[in-house]
Amino acid sequence: METYDGVTLLATNLEEGLDEAFKRRVRFSVQFEIPDTKERRRLWKSMFPPTVPLADNIDWEMIASRFVMAGGYIKKAALRAALIAVDAGRKISTADLLEAAQHEYREMGRVV
Repeated sequence: METYDGVTLLATNLEEGLDEAFKRRVRFSVQFEIPDTKERRRLWKSMFPPTVPLADNIDWEMIASRFVMAGGYIKKAALRAALIAVDAGRKISTADLLEAAQHEYREMGRVV
């Protein structure tokens, strides 16, 4: 890393796991905050293109406020919800989003 003359971008969600000697070699560090409820609601909705069949009564507010997660986890949960719905042969519902978000929470090591 010390002999490389280019730009390197690194990303982690476990900065505390990085070695201190490695951290000293990093010139800039940018931390991104977890999106607030309003931003998470917007992120959840943005994961589904207009052609994706969504139930009319999805409770975006409940999903966004109940599950505090970054955009990457929201994207994974949205994809999982879509797969759950396709497998069941129906539109994506609040229940699908809830099941998928709970699964992501468990994978993140959080209590559901």
